[in-house]
Amino acid sequence: MGSTRCREARLIPDFRGQRHGRSDELIDILTTSGSPEERRAATYTLGGRLPLTDRARDVLVQALADDPDRGVRMGAARTLAELDSEAAPVLASALKDPDHWVRRRALVHLLQVSNDETTYGAAARELLQDENPNVRRAATNLLHRAGWTSCGRR
Repeated sequence: MGSTRCREARLIPDFRGQRHGRSDELIDILTTSGSPEERRAATYTLGGRLPLTDRARDVLVQALADDPDRGVRMGAARTLAELDSEAAPVLASALKDPDHWVRRRALVHLLQVSNDETTYGAAARELLQDENPNVRRAATNLLHRAGWTSCGRR
């Protein structure tokens, strides 16, 4: 279990990875850079830029949907959850991401931004049957704490 946490922790950028530049420059990096590290840093740094412009939101939504690097997708989920009050539908769509770390992170952020179990509960509860045991365990705990399911720990 400790090694899993270490692997995930490396995906969470810190201030040392922060990029300098205007939001437009960061968006350009996110959309054009071939370097996953640069795209992760741009995604992370956009999280500190208020307000979130429509262009930045669109680029983050696109990154969450189809960036090849899971760290970029995870960073986009975090930034959208922090800065976009309308992020819940986008985060719910990421519950189907092919990478289990992204699915788990999307659930964490979805539950941070929405208490709408009627709209998102069914999609979130699908993670209780996820192929990855870590996602199932996290979903059980997170949904139970959010009151979105009455199931106990498995």
